[in-house]
Amino acid sequence: SLDDKGIRKWRSTRRRNRHPSPSCGILENQVMIQFQITTDWGRSSRALRSGFTLLEMLIVLAVLGILFAVGLSTFAQQSRQTLIRQAAVQIQADLEQLRSSSIRYNRDFEFRWANASLNRYSIDANDPVTAGAVINKNRVLPDGVEIDVAGSTPTTVSISYSSPLAVVTAAPPVFRVRIANSTSTNPLFIKIIGVTGRVAISATN
Repeated sequence: SLDDKGIRKWRSTRRRNRHPSPSCGILENQVMIQFQITTDWGRSSRALRSGFTLLEMLIVLAVLGILFAVGLSTFAQQSRQTLIRQAAVQIQADLEQLRSSSIRYNRDFEFRWANASLNRYSIDANDPVTAGAVINKNRVLPDGVEIDVAGSTPTTVSISYSSPLAVVTAAPPVFRVRIANSTSTNPLFIKIIGVTGRVAISATN
């Protein structure tokens, strides 16, 4: 009957689907291989496209050059500022040494600076009995550093510490320590305070 034919056809189709032919398996394997090849090629193409272009490399080099130039300028300015600090500390130490030596050795000590030599000064020690110089030292500041008098341009400056109390005999000026012909660095000022001769370094006059 018609119903029996339909049942037999359904059973035959079910058996074929349950046991596919070898040609179907081969076709399925070919499709999977082709899909894998396409996927791998897509990944390789993306990996190649992920590298830097010439324009990107040039931009990176330009940025690195700018950063290097800024860092070098900052380093140079800091180095010059360090030289100013070293020179100011040197002068302060020498003045303090003159003050303490005048008390210790009972002698007059003198600090001398001349406008003709902005990068050097001298230290003298006089014997109060014979009035003769027993010490005469020339001190030189670091390269490029100058010392002058803030607010004026005297020819010479002399600061005397008189024994036995190391009293400063005259009103001392304020010294300015700076880099020669430089406007990008900040000078330091050396102040001798009162008749006691105490020395201070300041960023302002």
